[in-house]
Amino acid sequence: MAVVVRLIGYLITILFFGYSFLRYRHLWKRGRVPVWIYYGLQIILCGALVVCQWWGRILPNEILRTVLSLISVFYSCAMFYMPVLCFFRGMIREAGRQRKNPGRVYRFFNHPSKSIYVFLAITLLVGAFSVFRTYHIVETDYSVQVSGGTEENSLTIVLVSDLHLGSAVGRSGVNRLVERVNAMRPDLIVLCGGLFDENTTEEIRAYAGEKMKQFRAGSGVFYVEGKQEAGEQEKWNSWFKETGIMPLRDQMSSLNGGIQILGLRDPADEKKIAVSSLLPHTNPDQPVIVFSARPKKLEEMAELGADLVLCGHTLGGRDPLGTLYMMAKDDMIYGEKKTGAMTAITTSGAGCDGIPCKVMAPSEIVKIEVAVKKSNS
Repeated sequence: MAVVVRLIGYLITILFFGYSFLRYRHLWKRGRVPVWIYYGLQIILCGALVVCQWWGRILPNEILRTVLSLISVFYSCAMFYMPVLCFFRGMIREAGRQRKNPGRVYRFFNHPSKSIYVFLAITLLVGAFSVFRTYHIVETDYSVQVSGGTEENSLTIVLVSDLHLGSAVGRSGVNRLVERVNAMRPDLIVLCGGLFDENTTEEIRAYAGEKMKQFRAGSGVFYVEGKQEAGEQEKWNSWFKETGIMPLRDQMSSLNGGIQILGLRDPADEKKIAVSSLLPHTNPDQPVIVFSARPKKLEEMAELGADLVLCGHTLGGRDPLGTLYMMAKDDMIYGEKKTGAMTAITTSGAGCDGIPCKVMAPSEIVKIEVAVKKSNS
C-alpha cells in the first residue's frame, strides 16, 4: 500500500511541475526574453533541486549546499503550489461566469496574468515560511504519567529526531542543538532515527561526533536507527563508541527506579526482530518506554504492555502531499496519541532530509516530563 501511495505522490508531483512549467512559460512569452533562456533556467533549477534533495554531498562545501538548497525550496514551492492556486482561480472564474454582473474579483482572476503574478508571490511566501519552520527549532513539552515503578520518581526525557546531518542541520545547527538540549537538564536523551542521510559527509559526521560528546544526561544518551541507517551497524559502530552514544537495536536497558527502555530497529533492517517477540520479555510490573523511529504497530505495543512510545520519522507530515503519504503508512503523524493506557509521542524532528522545507509542522526538540508512580502491588 505504501509503495502505491508513494508512486501516486510521484505522479502528482510530476503533473504539478509539468502544469507549472507550462503556466510560467506562458508568462515568460509575454516578455521579450528568448524562451530558450526559460528552458535553460528550468533545467538548472530542477537539477539543483534533485542534487540538493538526494546528492548534496557531491557539492564541494557547506555554504554552496546551503545556498542551492534555499533556492531549491523557493523553486519547489513555486512549482508545486501554483496548480493548487490555479484550481481555486478556475473555481472563482466559473462562479463569475454564472453571474450577470461578475464584478472586480472575477475580472481580476479572469485576467491572463495578473492573478498568476500574485500566486507566484504567494508561493514564494510559502517557501519563506517553510524555511523558517525548518530552521527555527521550537521546544515542545509533554507531561506523561506511568505506573509500576519501584518508587515514586520522575524522569526528564529529551527527544531529538531527524537531524539528517548535512541537509538542514550543519555545523552551527549542531552547536545550537547541543546547547539547547543540555539547557533542558535531561535525565535521558534519545536520538530517534534520521541522524544521517545521503547528504551526510565525513566532515559533518566527525564534527557532530565531537560536539555530541558534550551531551549531558544522568541516565545516558541513546539512539535508535532510522530508515537511512538501517542495516549499517558496522559502518557506525566506531562513531557511536567514540561519541558515547548507546545504540539500542532491538535491545533493552534498565534505568534507576525500575524503568525499562526498549529501542527498536527500523522496519527496513533485515535483522529486525518483531516487537511481539521483544515486549513479552520485559517485566510487566515495571514501566516500559519504547523508542521507535517510525510510529508503527502502536496498538500492538499497547496490548503488549508498553507505557510510553517515542517516535520520529514523519517530519510532522512536512507538506500536504507528505501528510497524505504518512497517513497511509503510519499510525500517527505528529503530536500525542493515547492508545489504551499507552501514550505515543511523535516528533516532527529537529531537521529534515534534503532541502529545508517544512510546512505542516515546525522543527522541534521535545521535552517529556515522565511522572513514575509506585506500583500498588
